[in-house]
Amino acid sequence: MIYPILRRFGQMLFVMFGISVIVFLIFFATPGADPAARIAGRNASPEVLEAVRHSFGFDRPLYVQYVTMMEKIFVTGDLTSFVNRGWKVVPAAFGFIPRS
Repeated sequence: MIYPILRRFGQMLFVMFGISVIVFLIFFATPGADPAARIAGRNASPEVLEAVRHSFGFDRPLYVQYVTMMEKIFVTGDLTSFVNRGWKVVPAAFGFIPRS
C-alpha cells in the first residue's frame, strides 16, 4: 500500500522539477533575449546593463541562477524584483489561495 504512494510522490517531484527547469529556461535562457536589457530599458548604457546583470545575478552561471531562484521561492519566499517594488511575491500569492 505504501509503495504506490511513494512511487506517485516520486513521480510528482520529478514532474515538478522538470516544469520548474522548463519555466526557468523560458524566462532566463532564451537565446537573444537579454533580461537585463528588458529591465534597464531600451536606451540603457553598457554600464547600466552590466550593473543590472550583476544586481540580478544574470552574470552567474545558469545553474547558480536556477538554485538562487528556487531558494528565493521555497526558502525565503522573497521574489522581489524591479516590477513589484519590494513586495514579497510568494506570501502575497499564498494570501489569495484561500479565496480562490
